[in-house]
Amino acid sequence: MNHSIDPGSLAALPQSPGVYIFKGQGTLPLYIGKSVNIRSRVMSHLRAVDEANMIAQTRDIEFIETAGELGALLLESRMIKAQSPLFNQRLRRTRRLSSIRLCQTNKSTALEIVDSKTVNLGSTPKLFGLFSSTHSAKKNSTSLRNYMACANLFLG
Repeated sequence: MNHSIDPGSLAALPQSPGVYIFKGQGTLPLYIGKSVNIRSRVMSHLRAVDEANMIAQTRDIEFIETAGELGALLLESRMIKAQSPLFNQRLRRTRRLSSIRLCQTNKSTALEIVDSKTVNLGSTPKLFGLFSSTHSAKKNSTSLRNYMACANLFLG
């Protein structure tokens, strides 16, 4: 597929986790994506027939490396919400990622469902898991409660 993307920006793409940004002629990004291997994922966009319109408008590709997949997921979500890229239809909707917070009380450990609107999931301590919905977090908290009950029974 023919494109007008700066060859230097393609050559600079790392094979590590992070977020990549497709830039057009304007100041706003066309698309923001994440991957555990930025180079591989960007190259797959270039081969996708259904993304030809986006690739035709892309002039440059920037990237931000992260420590891992979770960091890329959180950064991508934050950037899409802040910049509303033209080709990020799905993630533009307000999506709340959820987690389970372990709260110590005097006599036990309590579980609380928190979401990305109420806490910073990337820097809040004592969080367990990252879930795409509150429903999914609640479902997993039941399993975690059962595990904790068994551990308390056996370990005292």
